[in-house]
Amino acid sequence: MAQNKLKNSGGNKKIGRNKVKCALYKSLKKREKNKIKKIQKHLRGHQNDLQSLQALLKLKDFITGK
Repeated sequence: MAQNKLKNSGGNKKIGRNKVKCALYKSLKKREKNKIKKIQKHLRGHQNDLQSLQALLKLKDFITGK
């Protein structure tokens, strides 16, 4: 019974609660930009992390549209 309740619950999700703000968040690509900042912060302490560097380059390409 508890499993059915967990499957059907929406949880505390940001997307969808406020359609206007969510559309703006998505159109400005805020999530991707925040992810880039987080990876850059990580790379300051771990310069040899090639996996993070590849993810960073992929995100930058996504934002610039290449």
